[in-house]
Amino acid sequence: MKKQFRISTFLLLLLLTAAVLASCAIPEAAAPQKRIAATLSALGVTDAEFREQVSDPGRKRDGCLLYTSDAAKMGYFFAPDTGTPVSLLRFDLLDSPYREDDPAAREPMILPGESRDEALLRYAQALLGRDMIGQLSVRVGQAEGAVRNYTVTETYDGIPTGTSVGFTVRANGSVSTVSVELGSIFKPGFFGRWVIAAGNQLIGEDAAIAVAREGFGQLDLVKQSASDDISCELTASQDALLYAAEIHFTDGNGWVRSYKAVIDAHTGELVHDLISK
Repeated sequence: MKKQFRISTFLLLLLLTAAVLASCAIPEAAAPQKRIAATLSALGVTDAEFREQVSDPGRKRDGCLLYTSDAAKMGYFFAPDTGTPVSLLRFDLLDSPYREDDPAAREPMILPGESRDEALLRYAQALLGRDMIGQLSVRVGQAEGAVRNYTVTETYDGIPTGTSVGFTVRANGSVSTVSVELGSIFKPGFFGRWVIAAGNQLIGEDAAIAVAREGFGQLDLVKQSASDDISCELTASQDALLYAAEIHFTDGNGWVRSYKAVIDAHTGELVHDLISK
């Protein structure tokens, strides 16, 4: 009887261990071609053809797989090892022989004026595919001439993941460029959850503001006054959580300026700072 009990207990422990390991296992990455096909399908692109391996438009990565679509008048750059999207570019911004100078050429993507945010979110979700783990939101950047920048950022349980999709949009709503950044701040945890790879112990906004105050105090310039109302926001790069703090002050000439500090959210290190002109 005791032997049977020990065997049953052992089998139960094996089953529990297998269940826990399965819950935290990372899904096997699909072949690059499968991921590329899935992304193009999600974007509604049916005529894309592989052209060559080139550097992405931002020159951040070599050997990207370039696909082009005559119907969409767009070039699509994918990472060669994973098939994840890196960037998108209109034909008229691509190098020869893909450049399209015909002014009557179909616009690659026109964002509606009234529901632009929803369109951006749908497009970003299609690009991220299975790499999306949280919720997306749109940030509108300042207009630069006839161009406006939009950034779709991802959060998980309210914390930035480091994943973002940037859009450059012309005045008529046509998308010129798209850039994709995949964050690595989170890693798979137990039972389908995600956890912060570097740990949950963040220094907090108060500590980050104290670091910013110290950095501001060490500035070698004449200051008449400084605001006590300091903004602080938890942000992210691709692989690090950061606090962005800003202090407004009046300099010796009476000009209102701002001091911006970026602080590592885990270590409290002042990563970099700058002063507005």
